[in-house]
Amino acid sequence: MKKKLPVLLFFCLILTFRSLFAQITLGTSGSYIQNFDDLTNNGLPAGFTVRTGATAVATGTTTTLITAKTAWNNNAGGFKNFASADVLAGNSSAANQSDATDRSLGLRQTGTLGDPGGAFVVQLLNTSARTGFRLSFKLQSLDAASPRSTTWAVDYGFGAAPTAFTSATATGTLTIGASTFSNNTINVNFNSALDNQSQNVWIRIVALNASVNPGNRPTSAIDDFNLTWTDTPAGTPTLNITPTALRFSAQNINTSSAPQTYVLTGSNLTGNSTLTATAPFTVSKNNVNYSATATYTAAELSSAKTVYVKFNPAATGNFTGSISNVSVGSAVNTVTLSGTAVDPNNLVYNFDNCIGTAALSDGWTQYSSAGDQIWACTTFGRDPNAPAGTTAYPNGVQINGYAAGTNNTNEDWLISPALDMTGLNFPLFSFWSRTAFNGSTLRLRVSTNYSGAGDPAAATWTDIDAPFPNQASDIWTQTRNIDLSAYKRAGVYVAFVYNSTTEDGARWTLDDINLYNSPVPPPPAIFTNPVSVSFGYQAQNTSSTQTFNTSFSNLTGSVTLSSDNAAYTLSKDGTTFGSTIIYTVNEASGTTKPVYIRFAPTQILLNYTGNISLNSQNVAQISIPISGNTYNPDNTLEVVNYNIEWFGSTQSGLGPTDKNQQEANIKTVLSNVKADIFGLLEVVDITRLQRVVNSMPGYSLYVSDFGSYADNAADPDYRNAQKLAFVYKTALFQNVKVADLLRCTEIQNCPDFNYWSGGRFP
Repeated sequence: MKKKLPVLLFFCLILTFRSLFAQITLGTSGSYIQNFDDLTNNGLPAGFTVRTGATAVATGTTTTLITAKTAWNNNAGGFKNFASADVLAGNSSAANQSDATDRSLGLRQTGTLGDPGGAFVVQLLNTSARTGFRLSFKLQSLDAASPRSTTWAVDYGFGAAPTAFTSATATGTLTIGASTFSNNTINVNFNSALDNQSQNVWIRIVALNASVNPGNRPTSAIDDFNLTWTDTPAGTPTLNITPTALRFSAQNINTSSAPQTYVLTGSNLTGNSTLTATAPFTVSKNNVNYSATATYTAAELSSAKTVYVKFNPAATGNFTGSISNVSVGSAVNTVTLSGTAVDPNNLVYNFDNCIGTAALSDGWTQYSSAGDQIWACTTFGRDPNAPAGTTAYPNGVQINGYAAGTNNTNEDWLISPALDMTGLNFPLFSFWSRTAFNGSTLRLRVSTNYSGAGDPAAATWTDIDAPFPNQASDIWTQTRNIDLSAYKRAGVYVAFVYNSTTEDGARWTLDDINLYNSPVPPPPAIFTNPVSVSFGYQAQNTSSTQTFNTSFSNLTGSVTLSSDNAAYTLSKDGTTFGSTIIYTVNEASGTTKPVYIRFAPTQILLNYTGNISLNSQNVAQISIPISGNTYNPDNTLEVVNYNIEWFGSTQSGLGPTDKNQQEANIKTVLSNVKADIFGLLEVVDITRLQRVVNSMPGYSLYVSDFGSYADNAADPDYRNAQKLAFVYKTALFQNVKVADLLRCTEIQNCPDFNYWSGGRFP
């Protein structure tokens, strides 16, 4: 036995190597079929891999398939061996699922695995002497209890390690989940895109965008994978093209783009080959003479030829087209074309063509200076009819420093394409943004010497004063008319810079960015942050000072700030205070200034309210509410009632999806409000709440020993029941005793007249 061990180990290594790196060698039958029924015994079929972190420009990381039979509702993340929806209904028991011999290859996504970036990948050794590839497969949604939905796509790439993937046209229902059980047939026609490739060919079924809706993520699976093609007899004339798709970005209307190229080769040709481009694209053999067609003789294509393509738009918008490549007796090979045309006097970046996590569109790029979180595409772009943006609306760009249950340190740049403002009268920059959760605001910066790629720290950047929405406001807000007249030249870059820390990490989303050539100067504007000021308690005949920032742009007259309550006085420098201050155009326009407010009450037991008004020529008056009081909190009892919405519940669809974020938010609220006593409703996870209270020195916790449909702590329903709780200051409340009111002792048999609310007792 000892002598056989090295041989056995070597044999296992061979099998492992073969499993990881094998590719499918296509036969001459015209089809390849895979039903995944042998996953339990043999794991992944040769040529298949499962991956995470896949994007439109990255293959992702191979991961391990869990070969043991797994129930559809198993919510641990991973690629798994599931029963196929071909033979079972959505309410099938776990035992029936385990007994099923018809299997499928699936993925249960989680926040840290495959969402986005999960991929089922097939690698073909080559497609030489084969044309007309088509694919059909079943895309299955297996867990009807999962409310989130995921949209899958089919794409392809070439080579040993592709650095770009091209979307294929697929028909059928590609969005699964949303609390449904389904078995959808997907059909893909690759046309000539995969024809006669002498290199590796990759086909992926991939989730490039994150799932949407709250709740559990879905269980997705594929089955009945059927790839078909036409074998080409020896000696048949063939053409081969690489790559099969070209994309042009942000081309000015009424101009011709820089050329892009593809390589055309032929074999066994007996006549001329004709290339025909659809408008607004043209082709050329020599990069000099361009037209809608080009012709190559058989002799010319005895060696590979470079074909040049230009994009010549006459109107703005997104364009698609193609170049057909055909020779006598050959199949038609098609290069797919796409491009975005822009008006240089009105550049609009709507990110509608965002295609994956890090693959941004419209010429914008992202650079991460620190941290793992990055600017990426999101399906939650700006819907003009829904400023709160609660549903998906393609597309936008987004970043969130909160990931994997914690806030993370990040510095990330979202950088524009090179902007040429040479011929613009008044270049005005506008954008829409929204932010959720606590965290730093974005910074808007501009550079005239950035290279267009790489680390922005190598260039010089200038901060531009721009108002952003208030922290955690979570409403789409437009920032308009930022004057970039100081940068009327070519090669200008604009960047949004995001920062987060281990203490906070806001989510920021951007969409519909616009650079506009205005014939007239921008209108004057004044912005304030915050939009109100609260002092809270201040003792009689004492004073305290707060500040707020005011941004001024394009002023045509001085700005006057006035307080309508004598208890509040204003200052430009924090030293000299009065009821009114004035900023001149020269000292304020194009800047952000701090305004100091002093609160000096003279009477006790009084609420002091007022407004600070800002007035300037051609600007609508702005009023900032201001408040304070002289009610000593030491002489009052501060009581807060707070419904914390199924706090910590692990049951599907109950409360916020991200329980760690919910815990962090509750901790932030309680720690900052600092009430004497909090009455909390809908407490589920006592351990989480105790952890919050432990972080608040001087507070203690009491949780009811009964809850909804749970009469006592020993009741099996108690753990997941909604409970009541008090969090209180131990310095104020001692020898605490709690009485249970409206308590029913008959559990689920509690009579109707005892129900407290909603058909249940608290």
